[in-house]
Amino acid sequence: KYVSGFTGESAYAIITMDKALIWVDSRFYISAAKEMDDSWTMMKSSEESTPSRSGWLVDNLKPGSKVGIDPNVMPYENYNFWENKLKTKNMSFVPDKTNLIDSIWDKRPAYTNAPLMIMDIKYTGKEIGKKVEEVRESMKKQSATILVVTELDGVAYMTNLRGGDIPYNPVFYGYLIITVTEIHLFTDEKRITPEVKEHFKAEKADIIVHPYADVHTFLGNEIKKTTKTDMVWIPDTSAYSIASLATPDSLIVDAIPVQLMKSMKNEAEIKGMTESAIRDSAALVSYLSWLESEVKAGHNVNEISGAQKLEEFRKKQEFFVGLSFATISAVGPNAAMVHYEATNETAKPITATEIYLLDSGAQYKDGGTTDVTRTMHFGTPTDFEKDVFTRVFKGVVDLASTVFPNNATKGQQLDSIARRALWQVGLNFGHGTGHGIGSFLNVHENYVGVWTDYFRKQPNLQIGMFLSDEPGYYEEDKFGVRIENDMHVVSAKTVYSKNNVTYLTFKTITLVPIQVSLLDLKLLTAEEKTFLNDYHKECLDVVGPVLKKQNENEAYEWLVANTKPVV
Repeated sequence: KYVSGFTGESAYAIITMDKALIWVDSRFYISAAKEMDDSWTMMKSSEESTPSRSGWLVDNLKPGSKVGIDPNVMPYENYNFWENKLKTKNMSFVPDKTNLIDSIWDKRPAYTNAPLMIMDIKYTGKEIGKKVEEVRESMKKQSATILVVTELDGVAYMTNLRGGDIPYNPVFYGYLIITVTEIHLFTDEKRITPEVKEHFKAEKADIIVHPYADVHTFLGNEIKKTTKTDMVWIPDTSAYSIASLATPDSLIVDAIPVQLMKSMKNEAEIKGMTESAIRDSAALVSYLSWLESEVKAGHNVNEISGAQKLEEFRKKQEFFVGLSFATISAVGPNAAMVHYEATNETAKPITATEIYLLDSGAQYKDGGTTDVTRTMHFGTPTDFEKDVFTRVFKGVVDLASTVFPNNATKGQQLDSIARRALWQVGLNFGHGTGHGIGSFLNVHENYVGVWTDYFRKQPNLQIGMFLSDEPGYYEEDKFGVRIENDMHVVSAKTVYSKNNVTYLTFKTITLVPIQVSLLDLKLLTAEEKTFLNDYHKECLDVVGPVLKKQNENEAYEWLVANTKPVV
């Protein structure tokens, strides 16, 4: 962001003496073009004709060139892949721990040092000591004597702590190293209060705390103590600076057990996710009821003031901590930018003449993280807008109702199911259909998802995992449509049971009505209408009592009006 002006969440930059290039995927083509000046060349990574970053370096730099990288940022697996390509032209990497961007960054935001939040066992469902036992069992099977947790949500999960160092994500800067006999946490020691120490003790975890900056020195010394048969297990997302401390033949570079444990929620976490989703749905219903009334009354509400009002409704909900990401409140052409964030300069009024896309979520201390998108039109949509919206809805239904074999299905195998109705008329969307969701952790939980990238490792979908279901369609400079629900992987009831194979399906936990006036009911099958009616009945039956309890009477009446059966 500092060097390019690009504000999206994912990009890769290469800067040479006479060129500056940035690789972004199709989610950000529109916003990147608007945000960057002419000194930058946008490389559209989702298009087959665009060279890869390593390919561009090999084709455009002189043989023997040296390429500087930050070893604390570049993943080890990427480093190895790139290095092999560079060697074909006698090029090489120069790892430089003094990040050159950081060295010129004026007025760089200071690192936060937010207090740590202790999670009650009734919300985590499993004490630290038990989690470490499970990790060590997996380590033993792999002959690993050292396991390194580098992902911040993994550190928070294993310690049953939450933080506030990253906006919207309740995590804190830290590393966790688990050996056969010890647990080492690397973070700012000042925030390990007596209460946190007592928390560790109560959860049967004798955690040794070190300064954050000591992790590389400590890990290097621990590795020196290992024998030739001892393995060091690091996540496949680990930085080169961590991996390079061990010899390649002593490394296990793969998903660590923490990632799977974290993604498979236990009963307490499932309860927190489900109950938080209900409260969050109530907040959204209250907001949409208020918003429709304001728009139809001709009152001035824009993208920013609308998002602020929604946050007010969320703040009223029990256990609310904060938002899970910056709210995407987008009207008309702004809705065509998948990760748009309104500013005072770009904010459009929400009116009855254009589509309004709202993608938002929240964090709740009882173990819930939400991510919900609704697309609305408070006037008369065009036939094309209705057609697109209906096909996106069909995709939501198709994925949510699919049944698949247990322990034999990855999310990437299901991605096309949500695209079928769009593909039938020559339309598509450029992002994944779904991502994993943490339990009062990152709203985008890595490792689990429904996406088409076959180069990313995925586990089989299993009971207890939570994912989003969010197909969409985006017409540049005109409008965007997305519908997103959060889902829970559950057992499926099947007519037959053969060869001891069991099946799974999804349970939708987001309960916010779909705008029927945006649907072309002629395009819906009888089964899809039944799904919609059953879903709307559940919205009314479950969220209705919550609204009544909160004295949100107008919102309740809006909910009743927007959940009437279709025929």
